[in-house]
Amino acid sequence: MRIAIISDMHGNVNAMKATLADMEAVGYDAIVCLGDVTAVGPQPQETLNLVKDLECPMIMGNHDQWLLNQDDLLLVPENNRVDGYLFRVIRNIDSWCRAQLTEAELDYISTFKPWHLMDTGDTEILFYHGSPRANTDLVLATTDTDMVELMLSGHNAPVMVGGHSHLQMVRRHYEKLLINVGSVGAPFYYTRKGEIRNPWWAEYGIITIDGEHISVDLRRVFYDVEDTVKRLRESGMPHVDWYLDARD
Repeated sequence: MRIAIISDMHGNVNAMKATLADMEAVGYDAIVCLGDVTAVGPQPQETLNLVKDLECPMIMGNHDQWLLNQDDLLLVPENNRVDGYLFRVIRNIDSWCRAQLTEAELDYISTFKPWHLMDTGDTEILFYHGSPRANTDLVLATTDTDMVELMLSGHNAPVMVGGHSHLQMVRRHYEKLLINVGSVGAPFYYTRKGEIRNPWWAEYGIITIDGEHISVDLRRVFYDVEDTVKRLRESGMPHVDWYLDARD
């Protein structure tokens, strides 16, 4: 069984289209979406419609949740990773993204689940955004073992898959295999100076289950940068220069 997992599209429709094309080329049996579909990106509505057409399990991302409640757009999460200025920029874009969506589309986002457990017949896989505990949790390669144990408490699936960090990862946690599929629309990488940059490629993952054998394919897909920039500037999204300055 081959399961394609997408996460953190962030309203980047060209990245989403390229990802879907790659998924079709390599083949899959099921799809799961780990959330953050529309926010902080120039084509929230188009991206949401592409994902909705997949008719797959949908996980509630932190930005999805914030879009549903405008008051939440003013709150600073306890584990916020950005400074005050960047936080205001991101929330300003989130507010714009919400305004591009219809009430019916917001209602659809409200149906997203905090986590999804899949029984493949050979194993169980737990899907979430940040962690099964909270969609703002960060499970990184460097996260302390005790903290990971707390985040995963009460869940015992042998394979667990998340997003949120925008950093692809495969990690062992005792008997569990932890996977992060990265971000379709805004993947991260760290420079040697410790700065976060957004490369012009899309990321997602495919898990293959064959009896007791589990393999993970963390994929990277390139897409049309020139057209993406053109559509970005035509979108009306605020803070376009900030968005482009973070890209390589």
